[in-house]
Amino acid sequence: IEAHSHTVLGGILLNLPIISSFSMTRPDGSDFPGVKNAPQALALIKQYAEKFNNPDKTLIIWGWDIVMMGGYHLDKEILNQLSPQQPIIVWDSSEHHFFANDTAMKLAKLTKDDLKITGIKSINGEFTGQFSGPIAGRRILANLTPELLRPEYVLPRMKSLLELSSRNGITTSSEQAMGIFSLSHELELFKQLSADYDQARVVIVPFSTAVLEQQKTVKNSIAWVKQLEKSSNERLIFKGIKFYHDDSFLSLSMMEPQYLDGRKGLYIIQPEALYDVLAPWWQQDVTIHIHTNGTSANVSLVNTLAKLQRDTPKFEPKFIVEHFGMTTPAIIERLAALKGMASVNPYYL
Repeated sequence: IEAHSHTVLGGILLNLPIISSFSMTRPDGSDFPGVKNAPQALALIKQYAEKFNNPDKTLIIWGWDIVMMGGYHLDKEILNQLSPQQPIIVWDSSEHHFFANDTAMKLAKLTKDDLKITGIKSINGEFTGQFSGPIAGRRILANLTPELLRPEYVLPRMKSLLELSSRNGITTSSEQAMGIFSLSHELELFKQLSADYDQARVVIVPFSTAVLEQQKTVKNSIAWVKQLEKSSNERLIFKGIKFYHDDSFLSLSMMEPQYLDGRKGLYIIQPEALYDVLAPWWQQDVTIHIHTNGTSANVSLVNTLAKLQRDTPKFEPKFIVEHFGMTTPAIIERLAALKGMASVNPYYL
């Protein structure tokens, strides 16, 4: 059983040009040796761009590992130097950070209003080419989403990931954020996949932001999720709702002084808002999955769970912390006492 994966996202990423620091076997069986330092990775990006050579279409490259690259963050200036004409988006290994050059941002049709989006970085009102977190990621990929979700493109890639899992003994996989691109499109993709592929079952958790965008109100969103759960079958199991509190391991929110370069962690849902966001779902007994990583976010999370238990006590709460990241013994003990669970998965694919 693979408790935390992303069937759509993983299927796409593993079939892109790769610059991962890890050696890996691609779904087609070919081996990628891994890159060990930033110069190697930058040279490979340049090589991919020269081979792709299509200034009207964005090249997406996956696997930049900020930690393994010595803490080196890409930005538009670096990517412009590698290829000023070819639009490039580099998707980092955690899947939560994106780096784009000027031509890619031009094709994305970014406006000054986009600077208000959480995770889109700027200096003096100018885009840096850095996009952190799922909301910023959805924006820089918006013009590419129709192609990424085209059934002829993505269904073979989703199947390739499940086949790779099956070859390694995994018969039940998961989708821990259905709707990160497009809720309606992804739901239809899973229905098509299940009709055509019977070698795996997938447990699917919808992404809260996408559900709320579609259903407009929290009440309607809860009703939609409950109805979706009733449509489950032996291959597609719909269960619960997914939230993001802070971001990935490379922009998590810490109690301690955070990053040596002065950056701060990124909250997707601010701590002061978390109770009000989760309470309606908790009260309606919907299983809650919530992504946290940093110590500060995990403290905020257990404080919120304590308030939820105080106001609407549950002996068997459906409350799962995804990743749990950087934490402390005190936080772990408190989460257990509050009957929360943790799905401790350090990797995101």
